[in-house]
Amino acid sequence: IGVKDESDLPMSIGKQKFEVSGKPVMRFICHCKICQKVYQKPFADIIAVKASQVKKPLGSGILFAKHRSYPNVNRGVCSACNNPVVGFMPVAPFFGLSFIPVANFTDQSNLPEPTMHTFYDRRVHDVTDHVPKVSGYWPSQWAVTRDFMLNMFKA
Repeated sequence: IGVKDESDLPMSIGKQKFEVSGKPVMRFICHCKICQKVYQKPFADIIAVKASQVKKPLGSGILFAKHRSYPNVNRGVCSACNNPVVGFMPVAPFFGLSFIPVANFTDQSNLPEPTMHTFYDRRVHDVTDHVPKVSGYWPSQWAVTRDFMLNMFKA
């Protein structure tokens, strides 16, 4: 899929290619056990966008799975390489969030810096940076939701 204008961000992982229209809403680093399992790394470096910003169709080779009950993220991995592609989380009718691994962005030079570490209490290793650390399930959920809503209209 080609880039239609400067605001379109091309993605590529394995055999999957898609685009995100407009600017990312936020970036955060998640240390939850599910991300550790799905990403096969100690944490997930994630760009969050409105689900409507993900340009479809996504490739048919994406396998989606939910790893917990509500609120849940329907995480998709590439069927060819088993790497994370994109996740969707419905918030309300006709509105949802989408989470995309930073590694999937073809050009990472214009991506925002991370605003927080979430689920830091579940970390595998300490991280020594100046990015705020949020621990606990509900505080982490609230922090991402709050920042997403505050930044949504800037994107």
